[in-house]
Amino acid sequence: MAAHVTTTTRVAVAAPVSTTRTVPVDLPPEPEAPALSQPAAYEARANERVALRSQIVRLEGQHAEAVAARDRAIARKAVDGSEAARAASDAAIGAVIRIEAELDGVRSALARLTAQAEANAEASALNKAAAQVKAAAQTAQDMLALAGEADAALTAFVAAHRALGEKLAVLHGLAPSRFHDGLFGGGNGLTQALLATAAKNQLAAGGIVPRAAFPNPIAATLIAAVEHFTKPLIEEAAGLQPAPVDRD
Repeated sequence: MAAHVTTTTRVAVAAPVSTTRTVPVDLPPEPEAPALSQPAAYEARANERVALRSQIVRLEGQHAEAVAARDRAIARKAVDGSEAARAASDAAIGAVIRIEAELDGVRSALARLTAQAEANAEASALNKAAAQVKAAAQTAQDMLALAGEADAALTAFVAAHRALGEKLAVLHGLAPSRFHDGLFGGGNGLTQALLATAAKNQLAAGGIVPRAAFPNPIAATLIAAVEHFTKPLIEEAAGLQPAPVDRD
């Protein structure tokens, strides 16, 4: 009879899984140091150079003392050669090396800041010169604009003066003979010569042409000259009313 075999089934139990998840946290960035203004940055670099020079003076004094101590320690080691003398010599030599390394670093930092200051001074001078050139160029541009306005105004002045002379000739033909003495005065009244004198007086007022020694106040301006001689004619014309015309 076959023996009964009992089979044992083993069930593997998985390790418990943690349901807790690590959630990344976005931390706010560290605030950056505010940028220094140009004058503040210049002052900060100047203060750094002063501090480095003071540190160099201090280290140079320490270096001289350390060198003297090293030399004494080396001499003592040469005399007795004891372990203590050798240790003291090594320590003195190390002190000199450390001070020299620090001194070299401070001198290098000072040289870098000094070179930077010199470069910045040169750049500042170049920028100042460039700004001056730009300001001069802007002034030249302003002058060009004003010159264009003056040319246009002078062109208009010449055209108006020429038209004024043409109107004077028309006025001479239209004005009744009884107004001629008051208007034209036998050559001493409103004439082409008087208009030319008035134009020169206006140019002289701006220093463009020499001022007359004894300027005629009537011809101080063109409008003053025309108004002085034409006022009676204009006033009379303003008072005239058309007469009624019987057309029957």
